[in-house]
Amino acid sequence: AESEADQTPHGTVEAEELEERIRLVAGLADGTLRETNFTRYVTTVLGWNDEQVAQLRQRQAWLAEARLLLDEATARGQARRALTPLERADEVTRRLDDPVGRSLTLSLMGQVEADLGLADSAEGHAREGIALGLTVRHLDAVWDGLAARYEIRLTRRDRPGARSVLWEMHSLAVESNNPEA
Repeated sequence: AESEADQTPHGTVEAEELEERIRLVAGLADGTLRETNFTRYVTTVLGWNDEQVAQLRQRQAWLAEARLLLDEATARGQARRALTPLERADEVTRRLDDPVGRSLTLSLMGQVEADLGLADSAEGHAREGIALGLTVRHLDAVWDGLAARYEIRLTRRDRPGARSVLWEMHSLAVESNNPEA
């Protein structure tokens, strides 16, 4: 609808109707959960100008690049290359005040740092990503952060800590009613 909005009056109406539905659904979610996170986020995103939308698209591209670099990494040190696009994406998420993007970015940074053996930094990024992910109900970010924390516990040979993180992962899977998890 957004791409048509530039070309036809019908596209403009569709874009406006879509925005109205998005705001309605965000309000319903907030009402159900007794919070304002969804409405606040939707208001922020729908208020972005063209430059901010372009920055969002760039952040998405950097996250995709980081995930690809991680998938292609065969040796431990190769994962380090994923940090550069993640740091760039984090900078953009801060500028845009984008908690969804930031939660994903921080959790993924935690995973990369855990793979590199940077346990303290990984723990900090993973915890921050999890906290933001829980706030905005972004389960992928929470899951990625928990995976990083689990790996840190295994690296430190902290079996009770690893079990605790596994329990958090199990609880999240049960609460989210996600059979794949």
